[in-house]
Amino acid sequence: DRFDQLLLLIESGIKSIKQMRTITKYKDGLNNILQTVPEIYQLQPIEKILEEILTGVLRHSVSKSSFVLIDNVDSNDGEKKSIFKGTGEFDVSIKQFMSDLGVGFLEGIGYARTKKKAVNLIKGTIFPLIDEHNNVIGVIYVQGQLDEETVRLFEIYSTQATSAISNAFLHSVISIKNEELSKTYEELKTRYVDTIEALRLAVDAKDVYTRGHSRRVAYQAVK
Repeated sequence: DRFDQLLLLIESGIKSIKQMRTITKYKDGLNNILQTVPEIYQLQPIEKILEEILTGVLRHSVSKSSFVLIDNVDSNDGEKKSIFKGTGEFDVSIKQFMSDLGVGFLEGIGYARTKKKAVNLIKGTIFPLIDEHNNVIGVIYVQGQLDEETVRLFEIYSTQATSAISNAFLHSVISIKNEELSKTYEELKTRYVDTIEALRLAVDAKDVYTRGHSRRVAYQAVK
């Protein structure tokens, strides 16, 4: 009986140690995420944000090779395009990246996007980037074998990365709209002045005696 009690005590102690290690790992991982968030949330070009996101990947794992792929991004010519940024062996152009993708990689990316959950491949893990509307805007790939706790931390990190990317897109759209509004205002202002000038010339043409009166009144009003 005492031997059985000793075994139970040892098993309980081992479980407690494992739980403490898991808690410590989560704590350290969440601290790393909190340190990364201010950097990826800065208003800067999307390519720079993706670079910061990949820098954060290095903080959460020992992986030297990873990438972020964003799909269906509006371009200046009105067409959709993809944005890609990679590190390590994926530090290549998007054209080179697409040509090097194998069937297994494509299937993994498609599965992660469709099922909206992390997919483990032979050499790494693919995490879908899911926005607040439950739409998948892209994926993050982390090379290397990740344990269960690290996968969960990367799922949290992916959520923060998606928010940062979505905010960058929203800011870009707002900037474009503001620029369009400014151009429209300038056009209206020009047309307004042109209309007044046309009326002034019409008055001058109609009455020789008061010709130039509108121009002189405008001059004195400005003074």
